[in-house]
This record gives sequence, structure tokens and C-alpha cells, in this order.
Amino acid sequence: MYSSEQNVENAAFRLFSGQSDEDPFQIFAQMRAKGAVIPIQFPMGGTKRRTWMVTRMEEAVEVLRDHSRFTVDPSTIEGSTETRYSLTGNEDPSAPPTFFTSKTMLSVDEPDHRRLRGLVSKAFTPGYMESLRPRVQELADVLLDRVQAQGEMDLVKDYAFPLPINVICEMLGVPREDRERLQGWSSAIAHGLGLGKRDPEAVANIRAFGEYNAQLVAEKRRNPADDLISQLIAIEEEGDRLDEAELLSMISLLIFAGHETTSNLHGGGAALCPARHGTRRAADQERGYDPPRFEIRESR
Repeated sequence: MYSSEQNVENAAFRLFSGQSDEDPFQIFAQMRAKGAVIPIQFPMGGTKRRTWMVTRMEEAVEVLRDHSRFTVDPSTIEGSTETRYSLTGNEDPSAPPTFFTSKTMLSVDEPDHRRLRGLVSKAFTPGYMESLRPRVQELADVLLDRVQAQGEMDLVKDYAFPLPINVICEMLGVPREDRERLQGWSSAIAHGLGLGKRDPEAVANIRAFGEYNAQLVAEKRRNPADDLISQLIAIEEEGDRLDEAELLSMISLLIFAGHETTSNLHGGGAALCPARHGTRRAADQERGYDPPRFEIRESR
């Protein structure tokens, strides 16, 4: 528990700038107790700004729905260039666009958000998503079969990371021989661009990532295939189109966010299992179910 408002602000800053290994839920509880909207130091290196954190569901929904007073577009904020560079370190306008440096659905308001989402949704149809199920199951089975004889596994290394990166790469038509490079770039970017960091190596990886995406799109234009990138290119050429920067930014977003969040979801979900194990075990015993035993050991 934090005894003063300043301590709560400091704890929140450390958390969102990647400088804390404290229990985030305790910090969130203290933030909610302090107020629905609280000021904290802007958790991004290279700026002296302060920001406001919305801590409760009701007020968060209100902010997200109020497009007249709130925005997700950083270009509308004074000093947005300084803020963007402080995150990516990318001051080279010749660098290929990525979702870090150009606009995507994450960083535009209506009506641009609706337009971009509508274009992408033409490719992500329910039928297409359902058609992926057998292949995703096959990929998951292969990963689990590899570790079955060992009797144990590193959940993140052996399953949570390789499954989503292979799924999203197959969806987009990324050649198998390039996936290891994408894994390396993604990991370096994720760890090097935490809020409050400005890592030159991560900046170099962003550029390499963007250059690879540009080459991949050029190849798909020359040789279209039955994959998501080829579909997005075709949609682009049917009237209401994604321009080149939007297309490259969208693809980089799909590659990075399409597996990074899923990997964290697998790992975070497993980490919660021990905390909930007592309640689940009592329910299993009441039903007469004897579940398989497993142990989660956190590695550091």
C-alpha cells in the first residue's frame, strides 16, 4: 500500500515505464482509490509532459466513446513529433513506414478509423477465420508433441511464442525461412521500446522490420498468393484503397501485435492459474473430477 498521492504517482510511473516488478493489481487498486482520473508523469523518455490516467471502467468507457473531446491521434497533440521520436528514436523520414511511425487503426479517429477497419475486415471474414482452425490445431499439436516426452516445458519458449508467430506468418504468407528473423526483430523491439526507453538497437530493428515488410509487399504484388497480404493488396486496388504507407503500417501491426499480445495472453493466463487453483480444485472435487497435475515454475 502506498501512503501518499506522490507515492502512487511514482509507482504508476515505474509500472508504465517498464521499471517496476511490483504487483500491478495493487498499484491499480491504489490508483482507483485515489480517483477516477489521476495525473501521472508521462511515462515516456525524452519528454517532460504529464498525462492523465483513467482508472475506472465507467469513466474509461465514457472517454472511449466521446470522440468530440478525446482523441487517439497523436498528430493532433502539440509536440507530437517529440513524443513519437522519444518512443521510436526514428527521425529518418526515408525509413519504411511501420505502425510505430505511421498511422494505423490504433492511432486515428473517426472517420479514418472506420475506413481502415472496414478495409481490413473485408479480408478477416468469419469464414476465413473459421478456415484457419484445423491448421492452428495442427500447429498447436506439433508444439505439444515435441515436449510430451520431456514431461515438462517452458510455456513461453516452447508454446506461447512459437504458436502465434507461426499462425500470423502463415496467414500473411511470410516464407518459413524468414520467420526466425521476424521473431528476432519482434523480441528486440518489444524489449527495447518499453515506455521510457530509447534503445538504438531497437531503432535499427524497427528499420529492418519496415524494410522487410516493404520487400514482402513488393514480392506479393509481383506474385499474388492465397494469403492475407495479397488480399489486402487486392482490396487496396478496388477503389477505396489503402495507400502504400497505410498498407505497410497495417502489415507491420498485424505481424507484431498479431503474435505479441497472444504470447503474453498465454503466459499471463498460465501465471494466474496458481492463484485461482484453490477455488478450481474445490469445484473439481465437488464434481468428482481428478484433473491432471501440473506445476508452473517462474524462470528469471
